[in-house]
This record gives sequence, C-alpha cells and structure tokens, in this order.
Amino acid sequence: MIADQKALEELVDELHSQKRIAIDTEADSLHCYFEKVCLIQISSGPGHWLVDPLANLELQPLLDVVCSRRLVFHGADYDLRLLRRIGNFEPVDLFDTMIAARLVGKSGLGLAALVKEFFGIELSKASQKANWAIRPLPPEMVEYAHNDTRYLFEISDHLEADLQRLGRLEWFTESRDRMIASAREVKEDRKSTRLNSSHVSESRMPSSA
Repeated sequence: MIADQKALEELVDELHSQKRIAIDTEADSLHCYFEKVCLIQISSGPGHWLVDPLANLELQPLLDVVCSRRLVFHGADYDLRLLRRIGNFEPVDLFDTMIAARLVGKSGLGLAALVKEFFGIELSKASQKANWAIRPLPPEMVEYAHNDTRYLFEISDHLEADLQRLGRLEWFTESRDRMIASAREVKEDRKSTRLNSSHVSESRMPSSA
C-alpha cells in the first residue's frame, strides 16, 4: 500500500516509463453518506500497486502521468467521476473493457465473468461490498483490489482484436466518448452507483453476436 509521498513519487517515476496503465478505484459509498475515494488500484508492466487517497497525499502528479498514458478501465464511468473529485483527471486515451465486451456480444459483462472466460479463474466477490475506508486492509481485500486491474491488459487485447475483426471499433469509440462526456456531468444524487457505468447506444447494437 502506497501511503507516503516518497513512495508515491517513486511510483510516478515508474509510470513515466510505461505506455499503458490499468486502473480502478474503490469508494465507501455503501458505508458513508458522502462517499469518498478510498483506494486507487494500478497495474502497469509487471507491477501492481495500491495507492491510499486517505493518507493525505498530493495525488495530482500521479493523476497527470496516468492521464498521459493509454488507460484501461472496466466500467470507467463511476471511476472517472470519483477521480475527478480528487484532482484534474482528463485521459487522452481510454479503453473500457465493459463497453468492448458488450459490443462484441459477450453474455457476461462483469470483470469476474471475463476473467473466468479468458483465464478460467474464479474471482472471489467476498469484498465487493466491503468498507474500503478501513485501515489496514485485510489480505483478502488487498487481493480483491489487485484482481481488479491485474487481468485488464490481456482482456483488453482480446476484446480490441474482436472489435477489429467485427468492424466495430468505430462503435466502440463513439460509445466510449459518450461515456466520458456523461461522466463529466455533475450529478445531483449524493450517492453514486455502478449501475449505469457503461453507456452504449443500444440502437447501434447488432441483432446478434
């Protein structure tokens, strides 16, 4: 867990040498009326890191380097809203595996379903509704958090190839851009939800996979 400024600076230096970054967040929306970002998960190259936003860190240098790389998210809408609460966060290149999975006709759109399909691994969902504001995080929550990003590069590679093969990259780009624009909107609800984390135009969907 990165919880001091020196360790964060070292991570920023490491990320400058990487071309793409897988990223996710965890919040305490189920345990606190005014939710906050409690964890930022990052994978890049051979490394997997957890950054603690509750440790009073200066996070903008991290956000800056992350946004300058190709980002891979799964269901980016919710994460974009959270990250924009803690600093300036405007990605230049983003691949959303949930949008891609829908457009290539996957029956299971959740990360666990995709991990099982591509890797034959059953991910535990035991920490899905956990309180991410607790410290220290127990080992099972640390493992759950790492799993949110550790498989995203390979999944995105498979899905991007499928989009290319099916001639649906343009659909993906349009749907992703709508999602990013929607995530910039200020929501009146005090509590967020992941239910609308992917904005894909059903009218552009094929009738069959």
